Amino acid sequence: MSQAGEIEGDAVDARILEAAQRLLERHGPTFTMAQLAEASGVSRATLYRRVPSREALAGRLRAQGVEPGAELGDPTHERILDAIGGLIDAHGLRFTLEQVADSAGVGVATVYRSFGDREGLLRVFFAERSPRRMAAEQLRDLEAPVEVALTAFVGAVLRFAVQHPGLARIGLLGEGPDAVELERLRKGGRSTLSRLVGYLEAQIERGALVPADPWLLAATLLGGAITTSLLAPRMLAGGSRRLAARLRLPSDDEVALDERAATLVSMWLKGARG
Repeated sequence: MSQAGEIEGDAVDARILEAAQRLLERHGPTFTMAQLAEASGVSRATLYRRVPSREALAGRLRAQGVEPGAELGDPTHERILDAIGGLIDAHGLRFTLEQVADSAGVGVATVYRSFGDREGLLRVFFAERSPRRMAAEQLRDLEAPVEVALTAFVGAVLRFAVQHPGLARIGLLGEGPDAVELERLRKGGRSTLSRLVGYLEAQIERGALVPADPWLLAATLLGGAITTSLLAPRMLAGGSRRLAARLRLPSDDEVALDERAATLVSMWLKGARG
């Protein structure tokens, strides 16, 4: 790594540790890695590159003289959420707590103690792993350049689709009992789509985008982002390698996803700006 890269990495590390200390003060050691990524202003991929586990984070904090508490060094919470993601990809929302416990390598009693019941577990999973919170952060600033804000937003959506293809497919197709349960669990919160609609509507009013139906604009942008990820294997199998290479479809590398997000937003803006 170059000296400039090392300096930049050190700055990211400092931001992560400062954010971790703030979260400790506000919430105690039960905060999640997703909350830490948001508080430090980095993607989860960057966070896990710099701090690969909760145990590693606890060690870094102790090295700075901060006692994080025993719970922070326990990766059980994240392992259980990771297990749910894998089960959703394999079986949809039809899984049991016993399957979650087995996949996470913990006892069923641990799952109950941490999340209460299956619905509580799913609500925590959606709260921490869905792109809703990131969408709220990235689309809040109406003064930021539209292309910059939308590229960050689409990048977050692409990461979600790559990390949780089963859940992205359920949310996109919106059919069957899984979709009904997903909608019920989402009830009461503002969806990623509605946040995007509100942002686009505000930018239309400011004159940054041409007058158009904000719901249609949002559907084309969000649908395009998710669909390119979900259709990647089929496009490659069907011989569409030129387009696949242009969109960097085979890779879930963070840089490749950012490049894909920039390409999609640039293509979309050519029509939305008139």
